[in-house]
Amino acid sequence: MEVYQEALAASHIKDLNRTYPPTFDGLGSGMKEETWLLDLGRCFSMRQCSSNTKARCAILNLHDFVTTWWHMEEHKLHLDIAEISWELFLERFHARFLSNHWRQRKADEFHDLRQKRMTVEQYECRFFELRQYVGYADDELMLIQHFVRGLNDRIGGEVWMHRPKTLEVAMEKARLAEENLSLAPGGEIGG
Repeated sequence: MEVYQEALAASHIKDLNRTYPPTFDGLGSGMKEETWLLDLGRCFSMRQCSSNTKARCAILNLHDFVTTWWHMEEHKLHLDIAEISWELFLERFHARFLSNHWRQRKADEFHDLRQKRMTVEQYECRFFELRQYVGYADDELMLIQHFVRGLNDRIGGEVWMHRPKTLEVAMEKARLAEENLSLAPGGEIGG
């Protein structure tokens, strides 16, 4: 049975490598690391892979000093490649490459986020990009309040009038308000 499992894992890894999963060299500032993990996740979503297969694929796509770092982790934790789970890999990867300080900076960016000269769509994208770093990322009411408070005054005022119950509705109302304000005479949206 163990030989079969090994052959299956090798077959999955070979299939995954045909999708050209991204490589990681460790030369980034946090966002590159997050993007690498998201890109790997997209590759994994195309196939049903075991936790171990995901970890193996990620390890195979480490380069430069990151390969050395991982070998040291395996040695330090007395790990066998056949026993490494995706969850363990992520835990160690986050601890090394996505420090608490970096994550806190991203949370601070989220709290300070304001629309200013961005379009509503650009503001939405940045909002979604940063929201993962706050503890209340699943609290719909808190997210609605933060989103609307960050909008330019005129757009935010329009959105509040509708008392949105979901973040999706708040965003839709913001896009409509932006469109209506840009069509109005003297359509400057400032805020």
